[in-house]
Amino acid sequence: SDNERLYAQHLQNKLLPDHTYSVVSGGEPLAIPDLTWEQLKHFHTTHYHPSNAR
Repeated sequence: SDNERLYAQHLQNKLLPDHTYSVVSGGEPLAIPDLTWEQLKHFHTTHYHPSNAR
């Protein structure tokens, strides 16, 4: 259920704050409406660059 998913994610955030498991790879849908165009462009230029390719 959704409550179980939220609880599991919250638990991972608290137990593994510096690990990749603490971050939802798809992002937080509730935060999307607060995202500005400038923030999106900054994120894209920072993370989607040929120097970051492996």
